[in-house]
Amino acid sequence: MELDFYDEKGKLIAEGIPLNSLDFRSNKNLRKMVSTFRRTVFIDLHALENTLKNGLVGGEMIVGNECKVLGVELEHPIVENKEEIIHKLQEYLATDEITAIEDLLVIKVPMDDIEIACDSVSSPILKTSVALTQSIAEIFDLNIFDGVDLVKTALLGRYPQNVAPNGLLKSFLKVPTKVEGLSSSYRSMSVNDIVALSGKKVFDSVAMAWLLEFAAANETGYSVGWYKRLYLLGFAYQGLNANNLTYELVKECKKGTLYDVVDAVVQKACEDKIIENLDGIYYPSDMPLWNAYAASGQLAATIIECGAIRSAQSVGSIISTYNDLLQILTGLPSVEFGRAMGSAIFMNWLSHSIYGGGGAGVFSGEHVSVKGSRGFLIPCICAAMCFDVGTQLFVPDTTSKNMYKIREALPELHDIHKRIIYSCRGDGDE
Repeated sequence: MELDFYDEKGKLIAEGIPLNSLDFRSNKNLRKMVSTFRRTVFIDLHALENTLKNGLVGGEMIVGNECKVLGVELEHPIVENKEEIIHKLQEYLATDEITAIEDLLVIKVPMDDIEIACDSVSSPILKTSVALTQSIAEIFDLNIFDGVDLVKTALLGRYPQNVAPNGLLKSFLKVPTKVEGLSSSYRSMSVNDIVALSGKKVFDSVAMAWLLEFAAANETGYSVGWYKRLYLLGFAYQGLNANNLTYELVKECKKGTLYDVVDAVVQKACEDKIIENLDGIYYPSDMPLWNAYAASGQLAATIIECGAIRSAQSVGSIISTYNDLLQILTGLPSVEFGRAMGSAIFMNWLSHSIYGGGGAGVFSGEHVSVKGSRGFLIPCICAAMCFDVGTQLFVPDTTSKNMYKIREALPELHDIHKRIIYSCRGDGDE
């Protein structure tokens, strides 16, 4: 099966691209992209300096730090010695891929380390923390009685007393002990982090979210055998605007309602002979492709509705209502056979009820409320947050402000929608 791919303006990028070129096994450039998420860690040296100066280490609060250790404060000019710290990290980690953006260091550990690591998410954090602790100890002549343990605690939090590092040294993906289920690290980035890292560009946010979700699907076996084509088509149509379907639906229904999008999806599927209407009863000729059409419609509905109100809070209602209407009209399964609708309803309950304002941007794919949908929900939530103009309690500019800086150090993630398509076209990272 071959597809044509279009950008966010409906302009053709590539045509006649084989569907299987989106498979990680055959696309080394896609593997290179996801490796960036695994091997990148970052540290704010200014925050580290202040933390050590005030003894604020080992805290577990999401906002602030409730743990202050008196009598062990360290006053050292860490920011002032940034260049020497970078030089030592390059030596200890055997990497020249360290970028300083103001006081923020973005560090990529070598891919060789990732390949030999049993747990390739935890390894970069732990290895970098050891290298950084040693670097600081050498520069400021610290020994075991002078606060080396405080530096380690500032970087890793209460680990290993805790189940996972929770200090100042951060990574894109959560370590396995912090996620909701086996092999969910690729799904652990929050929506706000993805939105900020993609520069608040709708199609780039959707493509980045789908890249991570598809990587998780490969790791956990969601996309094996029977379901492989389902996810490949979902990635292509909803994630990358295959055959310009999402763009055309938005353009056609931009002044309409949710039902207009549903009706347009059904008409388009009938025209393309994906489904057939026989005396009011719809029959699918290709169920995975019908799911891809429905998923594109779900994204189009999100773009139209959230774009119109410049807010993300209604995204769960949009997704659940769209799928409900689609099932009522056709009698066919909605997106992901009902999982997208069910997860959206649960998300609504949590964000509007017991969480009381958690907001769309704080969810991640492996969160207990939305993890039931695998691939088809989070990209739409990312699109919704791209349109939000500050109506949420938690917005990317506050929860993920460092991601904007980190984005500067990772050009391979810029224009990721087009880059993924270029990689399928055989142009690498063009």
